[in-house]
Amino acid sequence: MASAFHLVALPLGSEEAVLAAAEVAILEVEPGETIFFSEALAWTASGSGVAYMRMVKQARIRDVNIVATLNMGGELTEDLPGHLEGGRYHAVVVFTRHGHVHVPQAKVFPHAAERRVGTEEDAGPMFAYGRSNLVRLDMDEQLIEVRFLIGADIAFLADHAPRAFACDVLIVQSRVPPGAEEKLRASLSDARTAGVASTTLEINGHGTDGRGQIMSVKVEEAADSGKAIPAKVRWPSTTKLPRRLYRYAPKRRDADPTKELERLARDPKRDGRIPILRPVRSPKVELGIYPVTIVL
Repeated sequence: MASAFHLVALPLGSEEAVLAAAEVAILEVEPGETIFFSEALAWTASGSGVAYMRMVKQARIRDVNIVATLNMGGELTEDLPGHLEGGRYHAVVVFTRHGHVHVPQAKVFPHAAERRVGTEEDAGPMFAYGRSNLVRLDMDEQLIEVRFLIGADIAFLADHAPRAFACDVLIVQSRVPPGAEEKLRASLSDARTAGVASTTLEINGHGTDGRGQIMSVKVEEAADSGKAIPAKVRWPSTTKLPRRLYRYAPKRRDADPTKELERLARDPKRDGRIPILRPVRSPKVELGIYPVTIVL
């Protein structure tokens, strides 16, 4: 299974540059295989629309499956279980080589820039999604159950018992500031030990700011527990994960996602932790199932 998965950390840059890098990476994938991109192939409404159309075309022409996250709204979110009418979401989108498109999951904890109203006419703020969906993938007639976490969504991992949250593969697509990728790795290790998933994937976008300071560290990592571990009824400890989180308040300059990441990368109070926007109250995340088996 792992050999058919390609993990690609997207570089920081303009939407045009990120999309171009993604299309180059797709050329390295063999027909029938699947490529997973890190968080935010595109983040504006218009840029996501362009990326959506290009990925549909690339998946069919190259005969590959593509998994990315985009700013989705309108008719494009109709496939997302439990979505709110008219809402925009930072959503996981699966483009299959068979020409189908699925939207099985969306981001539970959008960052400050994602919650602001964009400058485009159709770019409303992205909604927080209130579900974690178990997604079934059909790969060569082998059924694989996966769950997706986008960036700070790792924060609700311990809200449910390992047995209730269990899957075959737990996938984190992120773009977090330095040090946070290690905290994500530690949390995924805890998940494997608790039997949540035998295999975890971590893909973190990477790049530097205009002064050459690292804003995000490249990660393309698949890890496996190496043996079958029954999912535990409860977590051995629920105290470690909260200590890995940095709850921050939004600033005016956080209207741009790159500027927000730059600020968080330089924030000395963060101390390498995973940034999560401080909400008035934390959303209750329900466990659900994506109703369609995705054939890859």
